[in-house]
Amino acid sequence: MKISRNWLNNYITSNRTDDQLVDEFTQLGLECTSSKINSIDSNIVIGKVVKCIKHPNADKLKVCDVDVNGDELLSIVCGAPNVKDNILVPVAKVGAKFGTFKIKKTKIRDIVSNGMICSEKELGLSDNHEGIMILDNNFKKGHQLKDFLPIEEDIIFDFDITPNRGDCFSHLGIARELSIIEDIKLKEEKIEFKKTDFNTSDLISVNVMDPALCSRYACRIIKNINVTESPKWLKNKMSLIGQKSINNVVDLANYIMFDLGQPLHAFDYDKLNGKKIDVRLAKNNEKILCLNNELNKLSNSDIVISDSKGPVAIAGVIGGFNSQVDEKTTTIMLESAAFNEVSI
Repeated sequence: MKISRNWLNNYITSNRTDDQLVDEFTQLGLECTSSKINSIDSNIVIGKVVKCIKHPNADKLKVCDVDVNGDELLSIVCGAPNVKDNILVPVAKVGAKFGTFKIKKTKIRDIVSNGMICSEKELGLSDNHEGIMILDNNFKKGHQLKDFLPIEEDIIFDFDITPNRGDCFSHLGIARELSIIEDIKLKEEKIEFKKTDFNTSDLISVNVMDPALCSRYACRIIKNINVTESPKWLKNKMSLIGQKSINNVVDLANYIMFDLGQPLHAFDYDKLNGKKIDVRLAKNNEKILCLNNELNKLSNSDIVISDSKGPVAIAGVIGGFNSQVDEKTTTIMLESAAFNEVSI
C-alpha cells in the first residue's frame, strides 16, 4: 500500500523525519519503507534539438545534436518516434540521476551518446512513455527543468499491510495511526451533500438477495456527466501511488477509495438493463466479461452485481466491460457497498 506524505498532510502534519516515521509505523506493526519521488535532478536541463539524423547503424534510432546552453552542443542517441529538429526537450546530462540510476556517457551502436532526452514517465510526471516530452515556448533553453515545472516533491511510504489491518488501506487509515504517534487529533473537514430535484430510487431499484452477502448497498444516480481526461492534479495523485489514470470519473472514484478506504464503482447507467440491480450469488458457470477484457467463469460462491440480463460486476473485485464508463457516458450510477469479505 503506497501512501503519500503530502496527502497525509490533509489529515495530520508531523515534524518527524521520514526515517523516524518509518520506525514509528513499524513499531505499531505497520512495516514500511520510504522513498523520495518527483525530485528532478539539477543536471536535467532544457535543450533544443538543432539537428536530428538517422543513426547509421540502427533503423529505429536517431542521432541528435542538442543545444543545452548556447555554447554546449551534446550528441545524444534517441529512439523516440517523435524526436525531430527545432523542438525544446528535457535533457538528462551525464551525471543526472533518476533515483539510483545515473546517466553515463555511453556508446550505442558505435555512436557516443552524451546524455538522454527524457519522456514524461522517465521524469516521473505521468505514465506516458510513447515518446519524449516536447516542451512549449514557455520553457527557456539552458535552464534547469525543475525551475519551470510546478512539481511538488513527495515522500512515498510503502506499507506491507497484513489482511487483518484493512482499516489501514487508505490515507485516512494511516493518518489515524499517525495521530496515535503524534498524540493529536486529525483535521476534520465538514462535507456537505447537495441533493438534486430527482430521487435515485425512481431511476433504479436495488435488491440484496441475502443480507449475509452485502450488509449495505448504497448507490446514487448522477446526471450530466462529462467524461474527459483527468486534470493534472488528479493524474499526479494516481501516479504517486502507482495507479494508472483512466478518466476523470474512474480516477475520482479511485481517489476516494485511496483517500477514505471505501471502494466505489461507477456504472454507465444507460448500459444497465432493466434499471434494476440484484446483489446475489452467481450461478455455476455464469460468465462475465470484465474491465480487463477477460471473460471470467463464475461459481455459486461468487457475489455478483446483476442487472436484468446478467452480471455487470463481481462484487468488491472488478467491474464488467459492458457497463463501464467511457467518453460517451452522460449518466452514472455510483456504488458504495459493504460485501462479505470472505466471499471476496
